[in-house]
Amino acid sequence: MGEDGSVQGFLEILKMPYVGTNILSSSVAMDKIATKHVLESAGVPLVPYVTYVEGSDLDAAVAEVNDKLTYPVFVKPANMGSSVGISKAEDEAALRSAIDFALKYDSRILIETGVNAREIEVGILGNADVKTTLPGEVVKDVAFYDYDAKYIDNKITMDIPAHIDSKIMEEMRGYAETAFRAIGGCGLSRCDFFLTEDGHVYLNELNTMPGFTQWSMYPLLWENMGLAYTDLVEKLVELAKEMFEKRESHLI
Repeated sequence: MGEDGSVQGFLEILKMPYVGTNILSSSVAMDKIATKHVLESAGVPLVPYVTYVEGSDLDAAVAEVNDKLTYPVFVKPANMGSSVGISKAEDEAALRSAIDFALKYDSRILIETGVNAREIEVGILGNADVKTTLPGEVVKDVAFYDYDAKYIDNKITMDIPAHIDSKIMEEMRGYAETAFRAIGGCGLSRCDFFLTEDGHVYLNELNTMPGFTQWSMYPLLWENMGLAYTDLVEKLVELAKEMFEKRESHLI
């Protein structure tokens, strides 16, 4: 609930400043399908995908996957985070099972082609003046970066900055800023990219409330840029106050 615009809307009704993105950008970024549509219109490269809505023609959706995508595919509830409800499907039978499983979490489902790629992340900070970090890499000791790998098994390490070509770094930073502005972002976000062996970059996810422990990727990315954890917290509070004053200054 804290990332989908609900809390943000409540705080705006109470006329209270808050850290992070506003109602619209929070709700758009929380919905994977809505995010895809917005980022496509902004020219940000995305992994090929198909959508399915509960109650629509399942056979037609499966046929579209078979026609447009390449197995394995990943099946995701549109409105969940932390890899909850996500399954990897190697064939049509597994795809149908994965859709059934994802429907336990949401009525709108995103199906994406699986790519063999490195996972690279870029931190974003700012309101009108948007800053980005050098990219960092999530180095996995697992085939699928699921909930357990993220939060329980600790089977990941981070390389900051990522060991990638400087041109690709700048490309990712540019796409991160474009994506952030496209959803109307403010405060903070983290853009997660795929980088394939042949150098193709795809934006995988735009996270408007990234993990924020002292060992999380987002604050570590900014620490690498010279912004310490406590200074980052202070900056986010300043940005929250700035956005609150901006909202309150509008005529309506």
